[in-house]
Amino acid sequence: IHAEVVANIKGCDEIATLLGSLGALYFSLKYFDSQKLAWAAAAAVSFFLACLSKENAVTYLAVIPLAVWFFRAGAETDSKNEAGSVLTTAVPLLVAFVAFFIIRGKILHWPQLVGGKVPMELMNNPFLKIVGDSWVPFTFSEKLATVFYTLLKYVQLLFVPHPLTHDYYPKQIAMMTFSSPGALLGLLFYGFLAWYALSGIRRRDPVRFGILYYLLTISIVSNIVFPVGTMMGDRFIFMPSVGFCLAVAAFDDFQMEAEIVFLPGV
Repeated sequence: IHAEVVANIKGCDEIATLLGSLGALYFSLKYFDSQKLAWAAAAAVSFFLACLSKENAVTYLAVIPLAVWFFRAGAETDSKNEAGSVLTTAVPLLVAFVAFFIIRGKILHWPQLVGGKVPMELMNNPFLKIVGDSWVPFTFSEKLATVFYTLLKYVQLLFVPHPLTHDYYPKQIAMMTFSSPGALLGLLFYGFLAWYALSGIRRRDPVRFGILYYLLTISIVSNIVFPVGTMMGDRFIFMPSVGFCLAVAAFDDFQMEAEIVFLPGV
């Protein structure tokens, strides 16, 4: 599924963003462990470069504190407040993001960041349909159904990456409604993922972290938070696939541990 990112020169932004984001995660964990400001500075620089590469690095403002809470904060034995320690780790990242946001705002001009008219031509807004002789936007239900269909298709491609294309646009994906089995299944599947991860979040197991990582990082390119200008693209699953790989590997490890525990005589 990563053929587009690897084979397309434009995909370098995805690679640089993921490397910078993962670097920021690593440095943040080192900062939490050592409380040395050098690691905090390294996390800020790495995250700043990731944001400059592509804006979807912003999801790591949630991913990194979540990772610290999952894998570090719960093991604290002193009296330091757990929530406070997690938020402290996130401060360098927030500073880096504010610097990036100011730069981006000055280059692209602030009004464009605040809002603007929805494009009414297909090349910049795939959620359009013909009514009479003009383009009109999908209804909210139609757009949401189409989004959940594409989200389910991402999962299918993670397991079976075929067929692949450089883009799913325009009209490679038809307008969906919730009477469409794929759209309904997508809604139920992602609802289950969210329920499973959040209902047992206090267990702090890697499977649930992998799911939450996947949901957080795919949210920004899902067309739910804001439109991305296309239905879907293989490149959009590049960063979320880290959570998928982590969850699959952790689940496999959990299964092995369960088998060992329940072996007769053990």
